[in-house]
Amino acid sequence: MVRSEKHHYLPQFYLNGFTNENGTFSIYDCQRKKISPKNFYPKSKFYDNRNLIEFNGVITDIPETMYSYMDDRHKGLLKKIQASTSVPDLTIDEKLHLQEFVSTVFWRLPGNDEYYMRKYFSDPDFTKNMAIRNSQTGVVDEEKTKEIINSDYFARSIKPFISTIQMMQSRNNLDLENWQLVYNGQGNNICSDNPFLFRKDNPENIFDSEFIFPLSKHHSLIRTFRRIEQAEMNAGIMALIELLQFSQANIYCCCPDKGKLERTEKEVANLTLDKSVLFKVISDKNCLNELDRLSRTRR
Repeated sequence: MVRSEKHHYLPQFYLNGFTNENGTFSIYDCQRKKISPKNFYPKSKFYDNRNLIEFNGVITDIPETMYSYMDDRHKGLLKKIQASTSVPDLTIDEKLHLQEFVSTVFWRLPGNDEYYMRKYFSDPDFTKNMAIRNSQTGVVDEEKTKEIINSDYFARSIKPFISTIQMMQSRNNLDLENWQLVYNGQGNNICSDNPFLFRKDNPENIFDSEFIFPLSKHHSLIRTFRRIEQAEMNAGIMALIELLQFSQANIYCCCPDKGKLERTEKEVANLTLDKSVLFKVISDKNCLNELDRLSRTRR
């Protein structure tokens, strides 16, 4: 069986949403602190081989295989969002798929590996319904079950399912209204290897958190505890979001517009950024309305 070697922690179909008309994007290398002179295709960035694991001396890519199945579930929805020239109307099923996709990306990020392992071994809900049974008697083999559940191999193998597990535990249809898309007509949203902008760092559960997540060069997901009425966010707020996205990246930032990366790099170097201010503004309906009024006045 052919084993995959390039494991995209940001799926290629997702990264396609941040490309220019040539299907490429500009890259800022955070470690070299330099913008690459050439553009790249999504397949060439945001990957590693962390999903190769060993079992009984055999190297397997089971987690990556599971992720590929989940990608097939989500790519149609992302293509719909990416193709939209406004905020698309999503059905309840599509909103649930969006929640699952966003949660999957969160747990797929390299920076969350250690957090996942700590949570797996400390939270019995992950494995409470799992059991190894004798194929002939149907009796649970408690010793074998404990051995497998406590193995590093098994913990890493089921990691792709944590997003669905948490989603099922946290499902609340009324809360779907608080997962809102906003549109950026300029089409130059920035994405990075650390794309979640959380109100509070190190969230215990993504479904109990407020955050901003770029879905494409035009679309962002804003998950708050209060519904936002604006379908197109104020330009100043979007600029602050992009500066914060850029500043928290660890490996790469990508954008369809190289000039946007150059301007953002200069602005980040000269500013002191505070995301708490951003979320206070977003959470204040009167403040958002006033910003909209001022924007219309300036036009």
